[in-house]
Amino acid sequence: MIVFPAIDILGGAAVRLAQGDYERVTVYNNDPVAQARAWVEQGAEWVHVVDLDGARDGTPGNIDVVQTIVQQVGVPVQVGGGIRSHETLERLADAGASRMVLGTKLATDPQFVRDAVAAHGEAIVAGVDARGGEVQIAGWRKGARLPATELIAELSGLGVAAPGVHGRQPRRHADRGGHRRVRGGRRGGWLPRGGERRYRGN
Repeated sequence: MIVFPAIDILGGAAVRLAQGDYERVTVYNNDPVAQARAWVEQGAEWVHVVDLDGARDGTPGNIDVVQTIVQQVGVPVQVGGGIRSHETLERLADAGASRMVLGTKLATDPQFVRDAVAAHGEAIVAGVDARGGEVQIAGWRKGARLPATELIAELSGLGVAAPGVHGRQPRRHADRGGHRRVRGGRRGGWLPRGGERRYRGN
């Protein structure tokens, strides 16, 4: 198992949202680059970065921060949040992101996902945010009216192999807004919302 310590960036700081609510923000570190270095110093093999500004606004807001993290941590960096155009994918690839997590586009634009996989291969990761079994999009602000299990089952048809479907949400994570399930390349797993994200290989 690989543990993905996560850094959610909002307004230039490393934060956590309570149940995906942008009005309920806890700031953990005003310097997300320093936080990334701290994770690596503690043994992290990967760093997972979420651009919450991008997830909310639909366009990336922290690519410069991502690039600095990539340059300073010395481990692969996986990035999600606001990836809704091919231009954004190219900018993140140029910034050095090893993997790019698609979320909203999985549920709203399957052709975009196919094209992204065709262009970037195993660097494309599927991230499914779910609350009460329903896929959440636009930075947890909207329900997609689509069961998470249904979307996960469709991922192979989009060019991304589907992960195993996990059972009901553990009670201890209920206050964190559900799970994010991820898939990229040959390895699948899940990321609990808030704190550390854990990634379990097949």
